[in-house]
Amino acid sequence: MSSRASPGRPLLLPQEIVDLIIDSSQDGTNGPLPFVHECDIMAMASLSLVSKAWYPRTRTILFRIVTLGSLSYSEDQSRQAERCKTLKSLLDAAPFLRRCIERLIIPVASIVLSPEACASATTILPLLTHVTNVTIHGEAGFTCKAIPPSLHIALYDLMARPTVDYLHLVELEDFDVVPLAQWHHVKGLHMHDVYPPGYSPKDCSDDTDPPANADGAGQLFPPCFPLNNRATLSSPEPAPGSPAADMKILSIKRSGAALQILLSCIQNSKEATLALTRPCDLYIDATKGGFDPATEKAWDTFLHLGGTMDAVKNLQLSQAFYKDADLELLEEDENRLPRNALPLSQFPRLKNLVLKTVYEYVEASEYPHNSGQDPLPLLVSALDRLARVPQAPLLELLDLSIDFLPLDWSEDESCIWDYDTEESMVELSKRVVWAQLDEILAKESVFSKLGRVKIAFQNVYGAPREECEKIVLEQMPRLAEKGVLEVMMF
Repeated sequence: MSSRASPGRPLLLPQEIVDLIIDSSQDGTNGPLPFVHECDIMAMASLSLVSKAWYPRTRTILFRIVTLGSLSYSEDQSRQAERCKTLKSLLDAAPFLRRCIERLIIPVASIVLSPEACASATTILPLLTHVTNVTIHGEAGFTCKAIPPSLHIALYDLMARPTVDYLHLVELEDFDVVPLAQWHHVKGLHMHDVYPPGYSPKDCSDDTDPPANADGAGQLFPPCFPLNNRATLSSPEPAPGSPAADMKILSIKRSGAALQILLSCIQNSKEATLALTRPCDLYIDATKGGFDPATEKAWDTFLHLGGTMDAVKNLQLSQAFYKDADLELLEEDENRLPRNALPLSQFPRLKNLVLKTVYEYVEASEYPHNSGQDPLPLLVSALDRLARVPQAPLLELLDLSIDFLPLDWSEDESCIWDYDTEESMVELSKRVVWAQLDEILAKESVFSKLGRVKIAFQNVYGAPREECEKIVLEQMPRLAEKGVLEVMMF
């Protein structure tokens, strides 16, 4: 192949080099799930205009992640309809684009506001045969009863496809989770504020009675399977115990009732083949209100059904900030972190343990309404129990971070600390928990795989960082001597 350009004609690059240039122009940063990549939209759009040789590859990247409509709940209905119609026109004009869409975000709470948008969405979903990652996004208080039947069916048909690996379900009330129980093709499940029919956020925060289709013990009657033949006929169930039988990611946030129903299906029916109790990565949101009575019951069931969960490699327990609208819940909610919130001894192959919390949770003396939310004593107890199991733990990383932003922090307002950050940091640095962790984790014969212990105090502006680092290090001399301890204040 000649590399010389003809007179008056630019040098033509091989398509492979063009594709490589375009691929390298991406951010390359991973999204919230594997195989999801963000990109610089403007850069891709500009590169697509260079020539016809640059067009297909840029479109492959630009259409990898598509939002059907707009995530803005307040956007004009006509704009929602126009967005959906435009996407439908593009897919009709260039059918190859249908194969480019791998991640589909469906802001269903916005779409249902426009009948035209609903109609377009209903016709678009069956066309997208290569989607592997689906997000269905509602809004606080949004009920799935508002979804038209035709769109409802299209959504469940989409989720039931064997090619769909990841499901994100966010802020959905009256969402029927029972069909999910037989979708063993789903390898990543994220449920954030998902409430099945008969439950509401208030119901789950109370000790509610079981729904009407439960027996006297509160156990759900087994549902009638199969619910969707496509999931069972087109996707053979992996062999039990094989890596393909494991779930890659399970993330739960204020969705206890939904989790309990799925577990009840698995407990009562052989056709409920979702690998819910075999996640490799387990993310639990324990923000106050997260471990409500419904979630605590579901967590107990999860641990009981799972038994010894040798699939779990990574565990993250998070406690986050409250939005301003949630401040009332701070005073009313009295639930505590359950003692089994960190059941490390049930995860014999656990390698990475991440605990993220906020200062106002760990300092109960200053914040009595958060009494029982401190995860540090639970962490010490859990590690102590883990050190006593017959099989040596495989733990490689302990990552503990404590954020000093106030719970009522808001991006739209100035941060107002109602405590002395410097004094609080010093007091926290002197807690006996650091010496306890050092005593447990420094046992060479037990935690022989441990290669890194990371302790971080975040958002400590103007605080005595060096002093606090020194205090913590002095309480953890054995881990410091081994060279595995990293203490950061920033």
